[in-house]
Amino acid sequence: MKKAIWRAFPVIVFIAFASCNTSSTAVPISADVVNSREEVITMQVIVQVSADVASALHQRGTLTAKSKELVRIIEIFNLTLHPMHRDTDDPNLQSYFIVEVPDHATAQRVTDRLRRLEAVKAAYVKPPDELP
Repeated sequence: MKKAIWRAFPVIVFIAFASCNTSSTAVPISADVVNSREEVITMQVIVQVSADVASALHQRGTLTAKSKELVRIIEIFNLTLHPMHRDTDDPNLQSYFIVEVPDHATAQRVTDRLRRLEAVKAAYVKPPDELP
């Protein structure tokens, strides 16, 4: 019985390989992968704002002086501010926003400026994602 299995094994492997769908898509060499990855890596600054500013930024109210000041700082750096939790009605979750930044130096400058604002409760650079 064992001999029959061992004789059939190469045939099964051959059939398995032959039935695989292959494509002729070019695979980039490792240098291309590294270079392209560096171009898309961004860092995130997480910002928590006061409830009134969060409401204004979610367009549920008119922009206040505090929210305008926050938006002005983001625009100075030519960045954008996005709600972390777009479709929530929870006021605690509405207060969190994300700013995508191109590098660590910019992230530090942005957080330093944001922390000075009265509307900002917290601002920090999100650590890079990594496996545990």
